[in-house]
Amino acid sequence: MTNIYPSYYKDFTCITSACRHNCCIGWEIDIDSDTYEKYMRTDGEMGERLKKCCSASPVPHFVCAGDGRCPFLNSD
Repeated sequence: MTNIYPSYYKDFTCITSACRHNCCIGWEIDIDSDTYEKYMRTDGEMGERLKKCCSASPVPHFVCAGDGRCPFLNSD
């Protein structure tokens, strides 16, 4: 499988609450298999949130909310 991404991708860092825009709204955020398995083994409140917000089909990914936002994208 060939990965296609912008040339600046390796230098990109999300600035979270300092961002004036939300470039990730509407994206399906895929998760690599190892990370997905780690998320599924996470305990506690965060583990419950991860289990509710991730899907393995057709590839591991975060399930976007009805408004197209990542379930972890909030006002901060």
